[in-house]
Amino acid sequence: MPTTLIRIFIYSAGALLLAAASAVFMTNWANAGFGTAHDPIFGITIRNVFWIVGGIELAVALVCLFGRPTSLQLTLVLWLSINLVVYRLGLAGSFRGSIGNLSDVLGISPAMADGLLKIVVLYLLTGSFLSLLWLWMRKKFGAANGYLKTSCVSCGGHINFSTQNLGQKIACPHCQKETILRKPDLLKMSCFFCQEHIEFPTHALGEKIKCPHCNNDITLKEQVNI
Repeated sequence: MPTTLIRIFIYSAGALLLAAASAVFMTNWANAGFGTAHDPIFGITIRNVFWIVGGIELAVALVCLFGRPTSLQLTLVLWLSINLVVYRLGLAGSFRGSIGNLSDVLGISPAMADGLLKIVVLYLLTGSFLSLLWLWMRKKFGAANGYLKTSCVSCGGHINFSTQNLGQKIACPHCQKETILRKPDLLKMSCFFCQEHIEFPTHALGEKIKCPHCNNDITLKEQVNI
């Protein structure tokens, strides 16, 4: 199932970014010969650049590992990988000098460190782009190509899935809780607190959930067929 592959990619991206952030922090803590050298693009010390890059990588890694909205996770990974590619191209010949400090801490050659970074960035870039493209195509063309849409009982989030997966148990891509892919028979009600409309499947009638709009606890019971 493509959704499962996307989750695997997101978790692997989080693990890779966590490892990359750790390596960057180790490089700074080891005081690996940066001195007062300045980055040619941003005009600040390379040490500060490493702190900033490591902090961003750590933040995106935590969102991938513990966040919920799949589209947000993928968008952050794509944004970070594009910026890393642009930064790498902007440094041009001076990149090897900067990566040399990192390779010293890791105990590998600058060429190997450069190669590993290229592979990781390429993996993050292509994986996030293709995943977002697949989600967009599924949302846009799913109904016309053998796809159905249901709602998660726990969070009310919409889930598109192939008809061949009908009846399967999966982890909701929004809240990660187990849900069953059922044939959609949607009902609609208004939240008692914010009056916003909420769509939900008939089998969720009577369930207590948090309103996706105002986050208040509500019971799914007042329904109108759509």
